[in-house]
Amino acid sequence: MKVIALDAGLAHLGVAIMEDQPAMTSQPWKVVGLSLITTEPDPRKKRVRQADDDARRVMQAHHELCRLIEYHSIKRLVVELPVAGAKSAPALKCLAYASALIACVVDRYGLFAEFYSAGEVRQCLLGRWTSSKEAAQDYVDKKYPQVRAMFPRKDDRGHVLDALAVFETALQLGNACRP
Repeated sequence: MKVIALDAGLAHLGVAIMEDQPAMTSQPWKVVGLSLITTEPDPRKKRVRQADDDARRVMQAHHELCRLIEYHSIKRLVVELPVAGAKSAPALKCLAYASALIACVVDRYGLFAEFYSAGEVRQCLLGRWTSSKEAAQDYVDKKYPQVRAMFPRKDDRGHVLDALAVFETALQLGNACRP
């Protein structure tokens, strides 16, 4: 069984694809793939309407996410869904686009999906809802050292670590990682 874990966003979408292993192995789950789906705004700002560019970016992220789901035959999804925390109207708009993107993918493939807030992830991993995002990333970074080698830029690595953090949360709290 494979599970895809996501840190949802429009500009950066962290992806971890995990597969369960036979009961006799020391690690019950292995990393099958780690990815960062990125979309960039169109540099021709004055000649492209913002709404058109946003739609293009959502479609770009959608196509790449669908490609991964189909290639790995994914049937289950866990996601840290952005529910709040935007500091501006444009940031809130991007959170809404990311939520819609995930909803469309879940519907398109009929995926079994579980959604967690950032606070739930921190509570599960660190025991405190108010723990910092960096503390949660450090916790996951120690468990998955290969992420640092694959994503040397801290900003890129953070999104993938967030995807792995939601996977770790689903292992403890959810049903998506159970047979």
